Amino acid sequence: MSFFYFIPNAGNGFSLDDARALGLGDVLAASMHHRQCDGPGGRHGVIVARSDAIASVKVGYWPDAQTWRRLPGAAEAKEVWLGYDTESPPGPAELIRAGPLLPGHQLELADGRNWLVPVAIQAAGPPLQFTRALPAIMDLSEAGEWVPGDVLPVYRFLWEIATDWFDAKAALGQHVVEENPAGQFEDERFTDRWIFDAAVKVLSVHYHVGNLEVAMLKLFSSTAGMEVLDHLIDEPGYRAIVEAETLQKKTADGSSTDGGSAD
Repeated sequence: MSFFYFIPNAGNGFSLDDARALGLGDVLAASMHHRQCDGPGGRHGVIVARSDAIASVKVGYWPDAQTWRRLPGAAEAKEVWLGYDTESPPGPAELIRAGPLLPGHQLELADGRNWLVPVAIQAAGPPLQFTRALPAIMDLSEAGEWVPGDVLPVYRFLWEIATDWFDAKAALGQHVVEENPAGQFEDERFTDRWIFDAAVKVLSVHYHVGNLEVAMLKLFSSTAGMEVLDHLIDEPGYRAIVEAETLQKKTADGSSTDGGSAD
């Protein structure tokens, strides 16, 4: 089971273009089931749902069996309600997007289920190095060789989030190393708004979710936003490489010591 969307004063002609106008283009699809009926808030309108996720007979308004919430901050002309069956809230299996998925890391969120976080910057080594992991447009070099160019347009927003977060963490690390006399480190990218908005956008690459969907499912703990962004820049891979480098150094130091003792 997936999400239902109630749009007051709309009818069965509600389309994906209409969804985009309401900011729902990323969570709905061209193929939708429609049910014109009374809905939450005492309004009449249309309930829609992705046809690939919910059978048409399941689309309707049953307040005793459903959980609904109004999209915060929306003007009356753009009023939207989001709902799901209370006994079966949607999860990653119901919200997964069709088509190939990007490689990534599984991350358990606050609902106790694993969600696939794509990797945009990949750690490699040892020795440690970072590479771009997103699909790119192939181009010709001056030597006539095929080389990766810009990130595919569909993933450029993801690349921007990854590089912003990578740079923000580097700036924080530098601040700590320098023991900056100016005092507390301040950066917009370490505010809750930036972190959690960015984390939702990262999840939306693989899942039909936006801010309200994530909030209704209670996916994020207070640390989950950073965890999603850390997985985006391959923090698990980075830690594994650092541990491998540390082990190599210890092994090399131990070998030298053992060799000296044997003489």
